[in-house]
Amino acid sequence: MNKVVEVVEDFHVLEKLQKNLEKLVKRICPVESEGSVGYQGGSKYVTLHYSPQLNIWFSTETGDNKYWNAFGIGKPKEKGNAITVEINLNFVKTSRRTAGAFAYDLNGHLLLLHRGNIGGGQKGIGKQTFLSNSRSDLINVRYNRTLERLCLVGDLHSKFFSIQLKNFIMEVDRIKNHSPASYFDTQKLNSFSFTKESFGTKSIKKSESIEVKRTHGIVVNSLAKALTGMGVTVGSDSNRDLFIHSKKKIRQIFEIKRSTTAYDLYTAIGQLIIYSIPIENKPLLTLVLPCKIKERVEAELKIMVLACSIMTGMRAFQSLNILRTQ
Repeated sequence: MNKVVEVVEDFHVLEKLQKNLEKLVKRICPVESEGSVGYQGGSKYVTLHYSPQLNIWFSTETGDNKYWNAFGIGKPKEKGNAITVEINLNFVKTSRRTAGAFAYDLNGHLLLLHRGNIGGGQKGIGKQTFLSNSRSDLINVRYNRTLERLCLVGDLHSKFFSIQLKNFIMEVDRIKNHSPASYFDTQKLNSFSFTKESFGTKSIKKSESIEVKRTHGIVVNSLAKALTGMGVTVGSDSNRDLFIHSKKKIRQIFEIKRSTTAYDLYTAIGQLIIYSIPIENKPLLTLVLPCKIKERVEAELKIMVLACSIMTGMRAFQSLNILRTQ
């Protein structure tokens, strides 16, 4: 579980952080053009910044009480650019909170966060839908003396920030355009009781936390994209990183870990076994690691092991025999 971080509420600090964000994203999206963007209730003509490599665009303006940060997918046109998600930030105290937020983690890294309000007036697409179905990393934060979970957009100090940013934008697009009927209801599975005692949390050393680099969601999405390309239906929930389902049955479960330490291995194996217990048909258990492990160890585990790192991404999944015979 993530330790609690404090949301930045000093509006003078927010001004500086917004400028840092603009500078970084404009560097990621170097191609500038003009065009109109549509939003709930109208449209406006703005400056658009585009990344040919990531195929995403960014636009920003300072409003009366907030910094407007809009993101979209595809090469910008002169007219009709659709906003995928807004990550807006208040710079004056108002009763209405914007979806975006900044926070510093325990290592001093600046995190860009989102509260999950992605609907923009779209019926059936709200905060709970997003947080329940998103594969992005969730961060525990304290805001105005209350605790809540926000979605990580990216770590501005990470060399993977551009990939994290695209990953978040694509996640919003996926959930907005997903057919609600294709979601797999795991409420009964997640209410299954294993013990009367609550699970504890693990303290993570500062050096370990920096090493993690919050790339979990990126690897999960790479795997999901590869699986979808193979013609299967995938889902995820709070207890299972990813699973394949068909005919109302879960066929295969994936647990992704970002290291091969003894702790990560035994927690991953435990999670796979524990969270497969409530499933009547016994699914294939699959462990995804950043590198290969010894063949003897894999044989003893009796669990399918895949190797994929943030650097190899979907290429690694496409070259592997991921699926069992369905």
